[in-house]
Amino acid sequence: MLTGLLGVAVGAGLALAIALPLTLDGSPSSALLTEAVEACDSPDGITVQDHGGTLAFDHRGEDEVIGGDIADIMCVFGELDMPSRISTHMGQTTSMDGRQSATWDDLEIQWSYHPDRGMDGMITVVSE
Repeated sequence: MLTGLLGVAVGAGLALAIALPLTLDGSPSSALLTEAVEACDSPDGITVQDHGGTLAFDHRGEDEVIGGDIADIMCVFGELDMPSRISTHMGQTTSMDGRQSATWDDLEIQWSYHPDRGMDGMITVVSE
Protein backbone atom coordinates (compact mmCIF):
# COMPACT_ATOMS: atom_id res chain seq x y z
CA MET A 1 0.00 0.00 0.00
CA LEU A 2 2.78 2.42 0.97
CA THR A 3 4.66 1.53 -2.22
CA GLY A 4 1.55 2.32 -4.29
CA LEU A 5 1.08 5.71 -2.61
CA LEU A 6 4.76 6.50 -3.07
CA GLY A 7 4.47 5.60 -6.76
CA VAL A 8 1.48 7.90 -7.19
CA ALA A 9 3.31 10.75 -5.44
CA VAL A 10 6.43 10.30 -7.56
CA GLY A 11 4.36 10.09 -10.74
CA ALA A 12 2.44 13.26 -9.86
CA GLY A 13 5.69 15.02 -9.03
CA LEU A 14 7.21 14.06 -12.36
CA ALA A 15 4.11 15.20 -14.24
CA LEU A 16 4.25 18.55 -12.44
CA ALA A 17 7.98 18.87 -13.09
CA ILE A 18 7.35 18.35 -16.80
CA ALA A 19 4.23 20.54 -17.10
CA LEU A 20 5.25 23.45 -14.89
CA PRO A 21 8.14 24.70 -17.05
CA LEU A 22 5.86 24.58 -20.08
CA THR A 23 3.47 27.03 -18.44
CA LEU A 24 6.02 29.26 -16.71
CA ASP A 25 8.38 29.94 -19.60
CA GLY A 26 6.10 32.50 -21.23
CA SER A 27 4.67 30.04 -23.75
CA PRO A 28 1.02 30.68 -24.52
CA SER A 29 -1.58 28.56 -22.84
CA SER A 30 -2.99 25.92 -25.13
CA ALA A 31 -6.41 25.93 -23.49
CA LEU A 32 -7.90 29.15 -24.91
CA LEU A 33 -7.66 28.41 -28.63
CA THR A 34 -8.16 24.66 -28.30
CA GLU A 35 -11.32 25.07 -26.21
CA ALA A 36 -12.78 27.58 -28.68
CA VAL A 37 -12.26 25.15 -31.57
CA GLU A 38 -13.69 22.22 -29.62
CA ALA A 39 -16.76 24.29 -28.58
CA CYS A 40 -17.54 24.62 -32.30
CA ASP A 41 -17.05 20.88 -32.95
CA SER A 42 -13.54 21.25 -34.46
CA PRO A 43 -14.68 22.57 -37.86
CA ASP A 44 -12.88 21.98 -41.15
CA GLY A 45 -10.39 24.66 -42.12
CA ILE A 46 -9.23 25.37 -38.56
CA THR A 47 -6.10 23.97 -36.97
CA VAL A 48 -4.47 24.69 -33.63
CA GLN A 49 -0.68 24.78 -33.89
CA ASP A 50 2.41 25.68 -31.84
CA HIS A 51 1.28 23.76 -28.74
CA GLY A 52 -1.96 25.74 -28.70
CA GLY A 53 -0.41 29.17 -29.22
CA THR A 54 -1.65 29.64 -32.79
CA LEU A 55 -4.93 28.99 -34.56
CA ALA A 56 -4.84 28.92 -38.36
CA PHE A 57 -8.06 29.35 -40.34
CA ASP A 58 -8.67 28.65 -44.01
CA HIS A 59 -12.03 29.75 -45.42
CA ARG A 60 -13.00 27.91 -48.61
CA GLY A 61 -12.83 30.33 -51.53
CA GLU A 62 -14.71 30.16 -54.82
CA ASP A 63 -11.89 28.24 -56.55
CA GLU A 64 -11.14 25.87 -53.66
CA VAL A 65 -12.55 22.49 -52.73
CA ILE A 66 -11.04 22.42 -49.24
CA GLY A 67 -11.33 24.86 -46.36
CA GLY A 68 -13.90 25.79 -43.80
CA ASP A 69 -17.32 27.34 -43.98
CA ILE A 70 -17.35 30.98 -42.85
CA ALA A 71 -20.14 30.29 -40.33
CA ASP A 72 -17.99 27.64 -38.63
CA ILE A 73 -14.99 29.95 -38.54
CA MET A 74 -17.13 32.75 -37.11
CA CYS A 75 -18.30 30.32 -34.40
CA VAL A 76 -14.70 30.02 -33.22
CA PHE A 77 -14.27 33.80 -33.35
CA GLY A 78 -17.39 34.14 -31.20
CA GLU A 79 -16.03 31.66 -28.67
CA LEU A 80 -12.93 33.85 -28.45
CA ASP A 81 -15.09 36.94 -27.78
CA MET A 82 -13.85 38.72 -30.89
CA PRO A 83 -15.10 42.33 -30.78
CA SER A 84 -17.49 43.41 -33.52
CA ARG A 85 -15.04 46.13 -34.60
CA ILE A 86 -12.71 43.33 -35.76
CA SER A 87 -15.31 41.04 -37.35
CA THR A 88 -16.77 44.05 -39.19
CA HIS A 89 -13.29 45.03 -40.40
CA MET A 90 -12.77 41.46 -41.60
CA GLY A 91 -16.09 41.50 -43.46
CA GLN A 92 -15.10 44.71 -45.23
CA THR A 93 -11.64 43.50 -46.29
CA THR A 94 -11.10 43.29 -50.04
CA SER A 95 -8.40 41.54 -52.04
CA MET A 96 -6.78 44.94 -52.62
CA ASP A 97 -6.27 45.56 -48.88
CA GLY A 98 -3.43 43.09 -48.34
CA ARG A 99 -2.72 41.48 -44.99
CA GLN A 100 -4.65 43.01 -42.10
CA SER A 101 -4.18 42.66 -38.34
CA ALA A 102 -5.89 43.53 -35.08
CA THR A 103 -5.62 42.69 -31.38
CA TRP A 104 -7.99 42.14 -28.47
CA ASP A 105 -7.40 40.79 -24.97
CA ASP A 106 -4.33 38.52 -25.29
CA LEU A 107 -4.98 37.67 -28.95
CA GLU A 108 -3.64 38.97 -32.23
CA ILE A 109 -5.30 38.13 -35.54
CA GLN A 110 -3.86 38.50 -39.02
CA TRP A 111 -5.86 37.80 -42.17
CA SER A 112 -6.14 38.32 -45.88
CA TYR A 113 -9.01 37.88 -48.32
CA HIS A 114 -9.38 37.00 -51.96
CA PRO A 115 -12.63 35.72 -53.53
CA ASP A 116 -10.82 32.79 -55.17
CA ARG A 117 -9.14 31.54 -51.98
CA GLY A 118 -11.39 32.95 -49.25
CA MET A 119 -10.37 34.55 -45.98
CA ASP A 120 -7.28 32.96 -44.50
CA GLY A 121 -5.22 33.86 -41.48
CA MET A 122 -4.16 33.08 -37.96
CA ILE A 123 -4.80 34.03 -34.38
CA THR A 124 -1.88 34.05 -31.97
CA VAL A 125 -1.87 34.20 -28.18
CA VAL A 126 0.39 37.10 -27.24
CA SER A 127 1.77 37.85 -23.79
CA GLU A 128 1.34 41.28 -22.28
